[in-house]
Amino acid sequence: MKHIYNAPNQDAAKMALADFAQKWDGKYSYAIKSWRDNWEELMVFYEFPLGDPEDHIHHKPDREPERENKKVH
Repeated sequence: MKHIYNAPNQDAAKMALADFAQKWDGKYSYAIKSWRDNWEELMVFYEFPLGDPEDHIHHKPDREPERENKKVH
């Protein structure tokens, strides 16, 4: 399934889902049905521009709390 959600665009994601369904429909039919039934909601992230992954990392030194001034009781 990672080929679906890592696809570069919606068309590639649809093709990846079709490939996955062809191979795994017997074993994962419920998951495949869920992907198809909720396609529009699941693909909403393609509406946003690609950014630098570093922009999304929350652990940055400039955002660290001031620990040296805290007292431990």
